[in-house]
Amino acid sequence: MGHTYRQIAEQLGFKSHASVINAVKRYLATQPPEDVAVMRAYTAGSYRIVTARLHRLLAKAETDGDRPAAATLARAIADIEDKHAKLTGQYVPEAKPDVEVTVNVTGLTPAAVVGEAETNLLAIAKARRANMPAIAPPTPAVIDAEVVEA
Repeated sequence: MGHTYRQIAEQLGFKSHASVINAVKRYLATQPPEDVAVMRAYTAGSYRIVTARLHRLLAKAETDGDRPAAATLARAIADIEDKHAKLTGQYVPEAKPDVEVTVNVTGLTPAAVVGEAETNLLAIAKARRANMPAIAPPTPAVIDAEVVEA
């Protein structure tokens, strides 16, 4: 684990690192696709393990008073928890139930409905104006001046 393609080529007797890359691509093309549910479960478990380790390191950094390390670890924990939430579908909006509305209006035309709405709104506005205190017009400001001739 952790070897370059060049090192692998030398170790296994390939002519170049490009030959190793091509061999890997050919091998991967023959493999069946991975089961998504299994990979999600594996990744979610990995996230939990890493998060637990980071929490232990965060506790040690806080105990040691190492604030920069604690801040860095807290950001790393938040990042992993965010990825875990996305992976497990916690960011998917909740499904809203389908609502069907049926309106049957008989005997009214659209113009009559709009006219009635206008009448009702004007009545509401008139009632609100009646309950509002009267506003006196502003009094003009007095300007005191003296004319000086030069």
